[in-house]
Amino acid sequence: MATALLLALAAPALAAPAASFSKLNPGLKAEVDLQANSSWHLGGFCFGDGQDGNEAGRLAVHVRWQGRQALGEMGPVYLAGFEGHKAWQAAQERWASSSCQEKMALASDTRRLGEYSRQISYFWFPVRIVHGEQRDWHFALLACGDVEKAHLELTVEATRGALSVFEANTNFDSSSCPVAPSWLQQASSETVFWGMMAGVLLCGSCCVVLVVLGGAWSNRQKPLMKWQQDSELVIGKPCTGTPHNADVAEGKAKSAKAKAQPEEAEDMPV
Repeated sequence: MATALLLALAAPALAAPAASFSKLNPGLKAEVDLQANSSWHLGGFCFGDGQDGNEAGRLAVHVRWQGRQALGEMGPVYLAGFEGHKAWQAAQERWASSSCQEKMALASDTRRLGEYSRQISYFWFPVRIVHGEQRDWHFALLACGDVEKAHLELTVEATRGALSVFEANTNFDSSSCPVAPSWLQQASSETVFWGMMAGVLLCGSCCVVLVVLGGAWSNRQKPLMKWQQDSELVIGKPCTGTPHNADVAEGKAKSAKAKAQPEEAEDMPV
């Protein structure tokens, strides 16, 4: 889908203006005295990836005009939007020297101020930002042709989707978009992530403790079993295999034999 800036049309009977600027809705504000064939860079916003039908963000544009003639009845005055990937790269190279018409030709889309409004001093209209990938959008006020020299106040408020904001005459050659955080930075901001990490550490600690206790209990039982086996092998067994034991055993046998021989001699007839 081609990148486009959709400038929604305000109804002839204008509704109440959008909510006033707050810290949750960053905005750009310009106060200029209109001059013929002039342009003003207003600054811009970075919007993230397009969602919900490639809508990346929304703006509310508020216009206060102190002239006697309606903006829509004199030389055209435009709000122009330039997406940062192609349109702004081409426009910024000759921004200071290009004419209003040349800037208009390079803009992603434009909206003529006062074209659909019955009010002269104040009106507002919504803007939808449509694109795919994250990028900057630059906005400019363009007065093409003869205009009434009067004071104009313009406020561009980001009501949805803005990731950053930059002021007028800045970020001509660089992007204001924040660097995408790593998966660890994204996860570390979530309470669930830290809960899972705590659970894993607790389970791992319990497993280590059980393994250590099991090993200690096993080592404690092994010497007792060995002692019992050695005792069974020793207790009740004759002492054999050494010269001393052999002499003792042989001496006992000789003493018993010697004692038996005299008794046999006394029983024999003379």
